[in-house]
Amino acid sequence: MTRHTAARCLKHKRTAATLLVFVCASVVGAYGHSDDVLLARVLHGNNAELSVEITVEPSKNPFLRSSTNLAEALGESLEVHLPSGKSWLLRSIGNATVTLSDRFEHSAPVPVSHQITETPQELLTAKWTWRPSESPLRFSVPDANPNTVLLWNVAPDSGLPVPGWRLLVSGDRSEPIHLRISPQPLQWNWKARAAVAVAMLGLALNLLLLIRKAKLKPLS
Repeated sequence: MTRHTAARCLKHKRTAATLLVFVCASVVGAYGHSDDVLLARVLHGNNAELSVEITVEPSKNPFLRSSTNLAEALGESLEVHLPSGKSWLLRSIGNATVTLSDRFEHSAPVPVSHQITETPQELLTAKWTWRPSESPLRFSVPDANPNTVLLWNVAPDSGLPVPGWRLLVSGDRSEPIHLRISPQPLQWNWKARAAVAVAMLGLALNLLLLIRKAKLKPLS
């Protein structure tokens, strides 16, 4: 390949990359101001705990406004993926904590605004918290799910979005999200060891009593 050809190829690659960034930024800007986009924050807690908060204005989302269980519907909009290949819907973790508010007060990776109407907006947030067994995790919008999810990882110290946020539609996956503390195998403390020892001692004593009774029982 000549020097001129190599330079031309590099120029084409840069032009394509610039166009891709411009298109992505335009799409995100449009969706960031849309009322029907689900806002998903990934929060890091203590002891390797992880929380996912999903916020939506149900009356503005055509796929959720008629739902009888909004928390469960939101839990079906994201799927958790482990490095081992296991995956499950967010709602499978358990019941979500649900809160209502009239504004979104958290920092988002793109400007988030809602249309001003005569009636105040009603935002619903569903939150799931659990302790993952593996790291890193990835999130996706399940196939055939009609919702669009703006997902970002929150820095534990500042509460600000971490680079690597994604606008997810059906079939898309997020960037890997690493836990603050690596998952550790279950370790037994002295209380657990003592409880097991007492239980085993009790079983042994019962077994000895049964054997003794069997020996003392007169033959018929």
